[in-house]
Amino acid sequence: MAGKKLRKPYTITNPRQKWTADEHDRFLHALVLHGRDWKRIEAFVATKTATQIRSHAQKHFLRAQKMGLAVPPVHPRRSGVVRQAQPPSPISWLPSFADDDAVVSKDETIRQLPLSPD
Repeated sequence: MAGKKLRKPYTITNPRQKWTADEHDRFLHALVLHGRDWKRIEAFVATKTATQIRSHAQKHFLRAQKMGLAVPPVHPRRSGVVRQAQPPSPISWLPSFADDDAVVSKDETIRQLPLSPD
């Protein structure tokens, strides 16, 4: 096997940290307020980085889809053109209910997902 480089063994540099219920609640609240603005959500949660928040959101949205719940739309990447248009309402992606018996507040719709172990 001459010529092949051996890989360095994988070492975990930072141990995984679970999200507390309080952090998850702040994440959900910030998600309603700020949509997919990860920097603003990072400032709101205050104990997680934007990267950790994006990862948590990705898992949260996958879980929501599996449960048949709506998820906020993905914003298309912009190609250097700055637009002055108003962004859509951050809660416009939440489901609306026509049947009075099925009415649930928008916060409850989001909060019914279990806390993930990440």
